[in-house]
Amino acid sequence: MGARAQLLLHCTVEEAAQVRRRAELEYRGVSAYMLRIVMLTVRLDEKVGPSLRRYRELVISGKWKRIGDNSARTTTLLRCSRKEARMIREAAARRELPISEYVFRALRRSWKAVDRLPEYEF
Repeated sequence: MGARAQLLLHCTVEEAAQVRRRAELEYRGVSAYMLRIVMLTVRLDEKVGPSLRRYRELVISGKWKRIGDNSARTTTLLRCSRKEARMIREAAARRELPISEYVFRALRRSWKAVDRLPEYEF
């Protein structure tokens, strides 16, 4: 299978519960669920990011600031390959974000998109 890596991610208790709930809905493990979403985000950043660099001053800074967030905190373990871990670290560094914040921003964006989809009955 190759060399494996683990990323210990800090998040709120609510975010960790949300990850577990949504992973279960997709019949995936927690790491597989998170990795699928974050790697899509990394690939998108690699394709779109370079073209957006010249507009960086026009975009709100991606600096990480959690003002007034006193939520209970926990950690989540993301298991992935060493190559995937390196790609996630590099993408977070490009955005000037901690790895945990980069991953959970990707997850929150995904949740918002999925929650906006209409519900279908089968």
